[in-house]
Amino acid sequence: QSEAIIGQNRAWHISTKNSYIPDGQSAVYSWQLLKKPVGSLLTVNPADPLLFELRPDIPGQYEIVLGLRTGLAVSYDTLRTYVNASPIAIISAPLTAKFAKDVEADASSSSDLENDPLKYRWQITTPSGAVKIIDFGTQAKTRLFADAAGKYLVELTVRDGYSESTPVTAEISVDFTP
Repeated sequence: QSEAIIGQNRAWHISTKNSYIPDGQSAVYSWQLLKKPVGSLLTVNPADPLLFELRPDIPGQYEIVLGLRTGLAVSYDTLRTYVNASPIAIISAPLTAKFAKDVEADASSSSDLENDPLKYRWQITTPSGAVKIIDFGTQAKTRLFADAAGKYLVELTVRDGYSESTPVTAEISVDFTP
């Protein structure tokens, strides 16, 4: 038996290289999908039964059985994997900000279906002339200093240790008026 957790949209690599086959005997491998989440369209039909990859299509529990026939003997091994859902990134930031002031972006509403701890990756695109003073960090909140008029684009991606979210962005407009 083998168990693993993989991230959503990741490949599950399966190999029979550790199978024991007595010298001089031929081997026939067969694969069967025993369990998949409701709504999954995954099928098992490997072109190469010795080494292949599956791409589970939705989060949840999957079970596959490997059958190995050598001569008159038949053995089975069950492979289980849990596909961890990708986290969801959410940015809360003001649409406008005052010139020469700090502006905070908050990702604390981001979530993960399995409640795994999240890590945050912030990126910022600043208008021409901005010095780009920002507290990137890996925390749920980040801060920038609006030192130039124009549009600031803040991008957030969150990771849960297995997969990462789709990046989300917030646009903050800074006007030079006092």
